[in-house]
Parts: sequence; structure tokens; C-alpha cells
Amino acid sequence: YAITRIVPRHVEEVRAQRLSQVEKTEREVKARLTKEISYWDRCAQDLKDKERAGKRTRLPAHVAQERADTLADRLQTRLDALQAERHIMPAPPRVTGGSLIIPGGLLHRLGAPGFSQADRAEVADAAERKRVELLAMDAVMAAERALGREPRDVSAERGLGYDIESKDPATGQLLFIEVKGRQAGASTVTLTKNEILAALNSAERFRLAIVEVDGDDVRAPVYVRGFDFGQPGFAQTSANFDLTTLLKYGGEPA
Repeated sequence: YAITRIVPRHVEEVRAQRLSQVEKTEREVKARLTKEISYWDRCAQDLKDKERAGKRTRLPAHVAQERADTLADRLQTRLDALQAERHIMPAPPRVTGGSLIIPGGLLHRLGAPGFSQADRAEVADAAERKRVELLAMDAVMAAERALGREPRDVSAERGLGYDIESKDPATGQLLFIEVKGRQAGASTVTLTKNEILAALNSAERFRLAIVEVDGDDVRAPVYVRGFDFGQPGFAQTSANFDLTTLLKYGGEPA
């Protein structure tokens, strides 16, 4: 796969970049050395004319001509080297390591030895959290479309501080929505530092959308806007907020 897919693509990327650099360097080298060669050629000719006329010169004509010839040789050598740089050939890929990745859920289903009860519980909890998150995202995306806006899932983009960008087609304004799905019985909501900063930096356009999920029952999203999440400390990575307080402060999607 590396030889047939990855290497050719990488070589083309490198070749395009390298050829651009080589062509630029070639233009600059030609311009500079050609100018110097022309200068010393003219000097050599002028000095020859003066020597034929019996005039004294500060520099012998043959010295000026030698300098012109040396520069011409240097130009050709440099151009040959640049031409060689155009020929890019890939070396065979070399495997330096490998790994076998087995999903924990698969080990759990197969009852793999050494997979403790705590490990099984952790896998089950992670799967349930993921299910709740996806249900919450679907609920908020549907709510945004019902309001006539155009939501876009950006949760895979790291560092934004929100999960959805929703555009109002009438005004072009964007809303930044952080989605939190909470299981029945949860008492807190955790926001990361990036999410708190997003709320601070775009207070008018930031929404915290909370969706409670009880089994297969997905409740309507509650939008929290204008809430003071505070200023995160320098070493702080996240903060917990009381779920009941946020739900009371929030309201219907808007």
C-alpha cells in the first residue's frame, strides 16, 4: 500500500515544491552570473582595444577574460547541479515499527482473559456516553433546522470550543453551539477551558445546548445563553457547573 499509494502521492507533493524552488533559484543564478559575465566580457574587449592602441591599463585584458570564463564555468556548473535536483526518485519505504490495535469492545464481547470487570464497565460506560453524545447532537441539529438555520457539525475540529456552527441564511450570522448530552440522574456539566473561552469571546453568539437522555427518551434541547461561566485560571483545564442551575437559566432553542 505504501509503495503504490502513499509514496507516489508524497513524491508528487515534494516534486511540485522542489521544482518551484529550483526554477526560482535558476532564474536568480542566471540573472546574477550572466550580468557579471557580460561585465567582464566588455572589460576584456575594452582592455584589448587599449592594449592594441599602446595604452597602459590597470588590468591586463587576459585577466578580465579569465574572470569572464571562470564565471561562465561557474554558471554552467550551477545549472547542471540544479538540473540534477529536478530528478527526484523515491527510496523504497522502510518499516521501522508496527502495532496491533484491538478495540476494547471486541475484547469485552469475546470475553478475553485478563479483561477485568472494571475494564468491562469502563468500555460499557464509554459506549453509553458516546451514544448519548450522538443523540444530543442529532437533537440539536434537528432543532436548528426547525428554526430555519443551517447547522454544520464541526465537533471533529479540535480547539474550537464548540460542536456546531449554525448559519442564519437571512443574515449570514453564525451561532456557536456547544452540545452536552447528559444521562438521566447526572448532576453536573463539564466545560473545557476552550469551551469557556469560546463563551467569553463570543458571548452574544455562543449557546450551550443541553440534552437530557433517559434510555431511548431524548428530551428537547435547552439552550443556555448569556450565562457567566467565569474566567478560567491559567492552569485550569475544565470546570464543572450544576446541571439544575443551567437548566433553570436556559430556555427553548432560539
